[in-house]
Amino acid sequence: MQIGYMVWRIGEILDPYQQLEWLAKNGFDAAGIHAAAGKPGIWQGVAPEADAYARRRLREAWRPFNSREVHAPIRLIASARTTPAEMTEFSQVLEFAGDIGADVVTIHGAAPKPPDDAGRFDRILTALNASAQELKIRIGIETTSGFDAFISRSWNQIGFTFDLGHMYLPGARLTDPAAMIPPLIQRLGAKIFNIHLHDVDEISDHTEIGAGCVDFAGFFEALKQIKYDGAICLELNPARVAPEGILRSAACIRNLINCRI
Repeated sequence: MQIGYMVWRIGEILDPYQQLEWLAKNGFDAAGIHAAAGKPGIWQGVAPEADAYARRRLREAWRPFNSREVHAPIRLIASARTTPAEMTEFSQVLEFAGDIGADVVTIHGAAPKPPDDAGRFDRILTALNASAQELKIRIGIETTSGFDAFISRSWNQIGFTFDLGHMYLPGARLTDPAAMIPPLIQRLGAKIFNIHLHDVDEISDHTEIGAGCVDFAGFFEALKQIKYDGAICLELNPARVAPEGILRSAACIRNLINCRI
């Protein structure tokens, strides 16, 4: 498993290229970046419409990493209700990801529910799968429910970006996440392409590892049982986690990876 971090903001560092340099210097194996410009003074990514110079800088900046992720804008959701305009945006994100050498693109997704058009859902995901196959990248759907709708089709380029922390939020409707998540990991198996990791406390999520209620030990036992060998991408809110907390979180995850089950 490779330990990574989602570029957002690190301390006072906003420039995404400087953030990637900081990650490389501190021994991270993987890196992710938002396909969005961000908010001035708060966080920063790289928008898909970035010019050739910015793309070249990004390719160079994340060359040291073994795994590279692009996170599609959070407001875009792959579902039966995805509009043609949103499909155009997805295409732009996928083209951007392919051009800069990403391995996986994370896209939020929602399985169809009545009165959604299941046929339209199938056509939209089939189109995304075809685009990803052409660009030789994989799509990790980030969702907390409806997993079967995404694994019941033959979409070879579509799997999951499993966000453990989000599974602990009320919207996931898990009465006992620590007990229910390991069997889910077993069921998804090789369809888990990527993982997002953060802790959750009584007030907020995207907190430092070990500061909340998430059962990381049980989760990593499940990952080892399915022989997961992909990226573990830390997603920590820079307003809540200082650079030292990022490094502590990485060390904690490294210990869990190295711990024998």
